[in-house]
Amino acid sequence: MVFLTLRDRYGVTQVNFDPQVHTVEAKPEYCVKVVGTVVARPSGQENKDMPTGDVEIELTSYEILTACKELPFPIRDEHGSSEEIRFKHRFLDLRRNPVLKNIEFRARMNHFTRNWFTHADFLEVQTPLFTVSSPEWARDYVIPSRVNPGKFYALPQAPQQYKQLLMVGWVDKYFQIAPCFRDEDPRADRHSCEFYQVDAEMSFVEQDDVFAIAEKYVSELVEELVPEKWISVDFAKIPYHEAMEAYGSDKPDLRFDMQFVDVTTILNNAGINFLAWKECIKCIKLDAEYTEWVSRKVVEWFEKVCKEAGAGWLPWIKWWTELSGSIGKLVNWEIKDELQELTDTDDGDILFFALWSSASVAKVLNKLRLHLRDTFDLANQDELAFCWITDFPFYEYDEGHDKWDFGHNPFSHVVGWVESLKNKDFADIETNQYDMVLNGYEILSGSIRNSNPDVMVAAFEKLWLSEDDVKERFGAMYEAFQYWAPPHGWFAFGFDRLMMILLDEPNIRECYAFPKSWRAEDVMMWAPSTIDQEQLVPGESWGGRCTRLNLLSLMKNTNYIITTPRLVLRCYALEDAILMKEAIDDSLEHLQAWMPRAKDEPETLAKKQERVLEYQQDFQKNKQYVYGIFSPDESLLIGSMGLHDRIWPDALEIGYRIRASHIGQWYATEAAKALIDVWFNHIGIDRIEIHTRLDNIRSARIPEKLWFEKMKKTVFKKDGEFYVWYLQKENYLEQLA
Repeated sequence: MVFLTLRDRYGVTQVNFDPQVHTVEAKPEYCVKVVGTVVARPSGQENKDMPTGDVEIELTSYEILTACKELPFPIRDEHGSSEEIRFKHRFLDLRRNPVLKNIEFRARMNHFTRNWFTHADFLEVQTPLFTVSSPEWARDYVIPSRVNPGKFYALPQAPQQYKQLLMVGWVDKYFQIAPCFRDEDPRADRHSCEFYQVDAEMSFVEQDDVFAIAEKYVSELVEELVPEKWISVDFAKIPYHEAMEAYGSDKPDLRFDMQFVDVTTILNNAGINFLAWKECIKCIKLDAEYTEWVSRKVVEWFEKVCKEAGAGWLPWIKWWTELSGSIGKLVNWEIKDELQELTDTDDGDILFFALWSSASVAKVLNKLRLHLRDTFDLANQDELAFCWITDFPFYEYDEGHDKWDFGHNPFSHVVGWVESLKNKDFADIETNQYDMVLNGYEILSGSIRNSNPDVMVAAFEKLWLSEDDVKERFGAMYEAFQYWAPPHGWFAFGFDRLMMILLDEPNIRECYAFPKSWRAEDVMMWAPSTIDQEQLVPGESWGGRCTRLNLLSLMKNTNYIITTPRLVLRCYALEDAILMKEAIDDSLEHLQAWMPRAKDEPETLAKKQERVLEYQQDFQKNKQYVYGIFSPDESLLIGSMGLHDRIWPDALEIGYRIRASHIGQWYATEAAKALIDVWFNHIGIDRIEIHTRLDNIRSARIPEKLWFEKMKKTVFKKDGEFYVWYLQKENYLEQLA
């Protein structure tokens, strides 16, 4: 007898046949049709490791339906293939049991979630996918509108504004499993391009009401889908500042202890020179049961981890009658007793220290704490430690841009309302924002909302944005709040991340049927890809020369920058930059009429197309260039495009660049004024936002009263002092007159 193994989604079944009677030519992964009789296996030949191990099929007839070519990797539970190979052939990877089980689990989780919220009287509402940009502080995926040339939709980073508008419309309990789209770099717990969240919003609730709903949902989800796991920390509430002090993170893993201990005062007074003046010194303790094999070489390995987080070195002490370690011999007996009492240290324990600023100490010890967790298996995989992080600061300091910005969500309730916004410093303003953390991962964000338009405006004015800016960016919500909005609050579970944790998957990509790779690519579908020119240029709306309507629409919905003596239009897509290049060329004749040294003939269409091809080729090659098309005397760069990496990373630029080195600073300044005149009077721009260095203003000798309406100041460390200005058309014309 010969045996054949049949496999499908439901399991494996053994087929036996006599090769003298039946000719079977099947190879691995062939699709076959088998007719036969299910019979019990002979006694002693049962396979208890198979659900179907007590039976087999006696073959009656056999047919090959489709053959299978040589496989790129073997179809088995334990694979040895790279992620890229598996994702490229995901249709084969789906046949593997671990992948198929994840998809089945996701289906059950979807089903449970919909039923749970529906039974709790929530109304499932599907919000639009083609919308406007929402303030989630990531880059948008944008879609050009064919019907409205020059305008763009944004795929939603979250249903942010729509769900609040539902509250105004008396949909008092809303939910959906919402697709969200953010242009962010992927990582182990964050999928690129799209992700899903269990999104909910409720009217007439306070923070504890929201907590109760979220806790009940996730507790029952765990009980239903992963009953083998248990909840060890039952939704403890930890204020943000306490979490940062004790764990150096706003998403602490509470399955093990190892809290930070502040020893600044003790070690500042220990008589050790290099510790005497440090702003912050904290330590964590590794218990003696794990320290037996911790040699100096192992500590060097730990030190390498700390250096990756910004530490210069890793001071440590091993506790015995005689202290050892890198600073053990420097600690006297008096200091030793104080340290032992404060840190609750016993013989054999090791203290690891970090020193410098509070922020750097938190970063270093948090990374070391997690590294020790993984090294010594301090956390149980079946244990679920939930906690709430509360009382977040409303504003956070952005060190990269050296300015204050919203910490989480600008539409959250501010503790103290308008009075806090007007009278408190940025760092002292708190909000009713909260995160739910599970095993060191943020799985939920939410807040009690602000429903008062005056508070909304005051929150943005604190960041030097006017009421007009709020109306322009969030007009629908600002208008809706004029007709009263109920008090409301929300939360959103990261559906995929929660699933990843419950399944003990190390990477979130394994939670999707068709995931993106670590390079944000769908390697199976070859996405992203180039598209036909006909799709880029449908009819006249995007093709050939820009019409006046297209030009106005595009330029009125673009950010404008002047870095004297440079005038730049900023965008984030090569196609938009090429279109704006056309717009710039269209306005060149107006500039040439004013500038006698730039009266040379514009490029021919063929030459222009050649330049655009150069743009495309160079952009695809390295995405790092700044060059353009000069007039023959090189006094004027009449088209430039490149990466503006100083303030707006990844932004393409195209515009005029006046070369003062060729024509002199005064002439460059006058040319800049002429260009502004062109954009105001011939293209129809109403306002230009200006970011310019103070020394540029001084060197250009530009009278501020002539063409700048000065606003609040902000600072960018990389380039010195920058000022933010607004140049209004009516002010410009009035002051010029």
